[in-house]
Amino acid sequence: ALFWTALAIVAAACLFLFRPATQAQGDKKGPVIIGGGGPEATSLEASHKAYVEAFNKGDARGVAACWAADADYTGPDGATLKGRENIEKAYADFFKANPKARIEAEVTASRTLAGATAIEEGVLRLRQPGAPPEATRYHAVLVKEGDRWLLASVKEQEADPADLVKASE
Repeated sequence: ALFWTALAIVAAACLFLFRPATQAQGDKKGPVIIGGGGPEATSLEASHKAYVEAFNKGDARGVAACWAADADYTGPDGATLKGRENIEKAYADFFKANPKARIEAEVTASRTLAGATAIEEGVLRLRQPGAPPEATRYHAVLVKEGDRWLLASVKEQEADPADLVKASE
């Protein structure tokens, strides 16, 4: 169960990984962003919208399209998934068991490296009807393929108590 919860929470990474970098570095209300903006903001926003729509519809194939073909995911319990096909199957199983699950994310840092790679860190929260929110911290590496940003590697770890408090607000 922890693995599936963590997988749903990692889905939140896409939620905010693909938003444009418009906040100034040091803005206490947003993430620390190094680089970004310009034409990249448009492609990041398009990828973000596609992911949000797919997740909210429970569309495992659409969510999996946000991941690179050889992507890997490691949950807070150490369980791993390798490859878009395995990630898609895990999302399909999760959506079948949790059709009303929703995700939220708080990006704490984001930066672009060499134009085709980005790194992002943040807190992911999973909300389901009748259950308390759950939170993890994530570290994600994204790669640009064509005009889209895709998740290449995501690792999650247990959230600290402050992250859980924020999730219940």
